[in-house]
Amino acid sequence: RYWNHLKTTKWNKARMTMPKYSVLEAVLVENPDFENLDELTHQIEIELIKVSNEIIGYLKTNDIH
Repeated sequence: RYWNHLKTTKWNKARMTMPKYSVLEAVLVENPDFENLDELTHQIEIELIKVSNEIIGYLKTNDIH
């Protein structure tokens, strides 16, 4: 059910089929620097909050529950 709502969103724009273990996938860090793990962790945390808020907002706006 969620896949039908989310398959045309920006998070699934390049997908033709549902991911195996989720209904969407989001890249949090394009080019992770594994040499600086503290900064990488910080980047992931910031982007995770941002993307999560976007997804929640989308679900609420489109009355998906």
